Amino acid sequence: LYLIGLGLFTLAARITAVDVKDAALDLADRYGADHLVNPTEADVPAEVESITDGTGAAQVLDFVGADQTTAYAPDVTAAGGDHHIIGYGGHIHEPAQALVNGEFSFVGNIVGRYAELQELVALVEQGDVDLHTSRYDLGDVNTVAEKLEHGEIDGRAVITP
Repeated sequence: LYLIGLGLFTLAARITAVDVKDAALDLADRYGADHLVNPTEADVPAEVESITDGTGAAQVLDFVGADQTTAYAPDVTAAGGDHHIIGYGGHIHEPAQALVNGEFSFVGNIVGRYAELQELVALVEQGDVDLHTSRYDLGDVNTVAEKLEHGEIDGRAVITP
């Protein structure tokens, strides 16, 4: 979610947030997302096509990385665009032909570059980016892991000693 705020701060981009949880979409809306799509209520490729006037999204940031979300790639990513996989837990099941015909790329991201991390920290310190975090004691790590596994944490969980 902080990337939505960061994107609005650094880019002239329209941001579309896709999530099955209404609470997460409400949070994305609060952070300034231009469009909200719940895949349990709407057809994601059709919504993206409508939002982008048929061109698709130039950049897709997939924080889930599940089979269901990577499967959207050929239908939502613009020609010449990138589908960044940041979350993991799924697989890419696209035939090579889909990549060639669609002229898009899958890109794996885990952290980014150190210089980008320094920039982000500076923006947070200046108050230009609001990181949505919840803090938990180290003794609660198992409970937090269970909540994370069940999708019950919005934003990021920070474990403190």
